[in-house]
Amino acid sequence: MGSIKKQFFSIFFISVILSLLLFSVYIIITTRRVVVVENKVGALFIGSVDDKGWSQTHYEGLKTACDKVNLPLYIEENVDENEAACEAAINRLVNIKNCNVIFLTSDGYDSRLNKIFDKYSNVHFYTVSPDSASSNVTTYFARIYQMRYLCGMIAGKMTKSNVIGYVAAMNNTQVNRGINAFAIGAREVNPDVEIKVRFTNSWLDADLERETARKLIQEDGADIITYHSSESNAIDEAEKLGVYSMGYNIVQKERTSNFLTAAIYKWEPIYEAVLTDFEKGNIRADKYYWYGIVYDAVDLSPMSDKIPDDVREMISEREITMINGIDIFMDELHDNNGLIRCKEGERISDNALLRKMDWFVEGVKVYE
Repeated sequence: MGSIKKQFFSIFFISVILSLLLFSVYIIITTRRVVVVENKVGALFIGSVDDKGWSQTHYEGLKTACDKVNLPLYIEENVDENEAACEAAINRLVNIKNCNVIFLTSDGYDSRLNKIFDKYSNVHFYTVSPDSASSNVTTYFARIYQMRYLCGMIAGKMTKSNVIGYVAAMNNTQVNRGINAFAIGAREVNPDVEIKVRFTNSWLDADLERETARKLIQEDGADIITYHSSESNAIDEAEKLGVYSMGYNIVQKERTSNFLTAAIYKWEPIYEAVLTDFEKGNIRADKYYWYGIVYDAVDLSPMSDKIPDDVREMISEREITMINGIDIFMDELHDNNGLIRCKEGERISDNALLRKMDWFVEGVKVYE
């Protein structure tokens, strides 16, 4: 009988202990505070976000994308492309605004910032510069060269002097890629065309850009002007002198019919894709987003009524071939020194296009 009592009390005691343990686990589970990390987006801009140029188009695309995916956006404007200015801006975004994803919207926010990237290893950075290899940095850009190519085709058909002037900010891969695409398009429809390029070595120098456009017209014989810089000062000068022009990035001013069209970015689809992936924890292994006509990330602005119908039809047909995968930097291409840069049946790789274009195709003349 005593043995039975002992067994009973043992079972009872174990049952009580188990019940208490289960109750404790229940209390812990039901009262435990669930910590949710709120993603906050930061961004650096080289200019002001109402500059009617590069910074504004980036801001508008990023803000719209943030609103769509319901993420807060904090910005730093007029941030120079140097380590000290960038570090100060990033410090504010991370330590004051608690941003854990930051977009760097200018080409000069590059590998010179590696120490900062390493300092904030828990933050992911997205930069338009291809010159960054840190594990927490991903490149993003738009294939604007596709629209540069189409602009070149239009210019090749519209020029009378067979000289097209190109006001270019920097001699770097991004700018050179656009010059080359433009030249390929122009010479495809008019082999006699020459693209004359003058560099300003600044993303924004209004007086120098106007002066450079004027030289290309008055000294070099250009009857069409295009440009690659933050604002459209070169177009202002072309309009003033009564020659054709082709824009870039944004069209906000009223123009005469001599303004033929512009190659424009549509940043929203890119920012939305990047942020959607980030929210899911999907950091791309290939380390870059590079969207173009297929993703509706680039376009031409409405064309001038001076562009003939047959030229419009030619552009529409070429757009279709690009959507179907026939791109620009393929088959036999020579540089302006006569060297073969791409052989028949080959295509220049995305990596080379994105990071290694330090040469110009035939038909391009660069003034030092």
